[in-house]
Amino acid sequence: MAGSVAILFGAIVLLSLASLFFDEALFVRKGTIYRGTYTHKVVALTFNDGPAPEWTPQILKVLNQYKVKATFFMLGNHVAKFPDIAKQVAQEGHEIGNHTDDHHGIFWYTESELESEIRPGRMKQQFGV
Repeated sequence: MAGSVAILFGAIVLLSLASLFFDEALFVRKGTIYRGTYTHKVVALTFNDGPAPEWTPQILKVLNQYKVKATFFMLGNHVAKFPDIAKQVAQEGHEIGNHTDDHHGIFWYTESELESEIRPGRMKQQFGV
């Protein structure tokens, strides 16, 4: 019995540590494009987990200074807290991506929990577009 508990505990610790080092989405995203074929050099700038009042305006200022567009993967609960910043990102022509509602680890979620976490339409409602 004690050996089984130790093995179970070890497995839990190992899985917890693995989640620190591996993007769990790597295991669940089917059809994700990681590379493409281009005739010229291409760079995609992405920013995650915003909008945030301390960082997003500074990022937008630099992007505007260099006339660069980026993709902002926003958390639904942050969009709800800071809708004006989210709208500013959209108004300045940047792409908006849904980075889930609250950024909990989704590796173990069921399909219905994933759908709930993404909440289709919430970002659209917040931006009014």
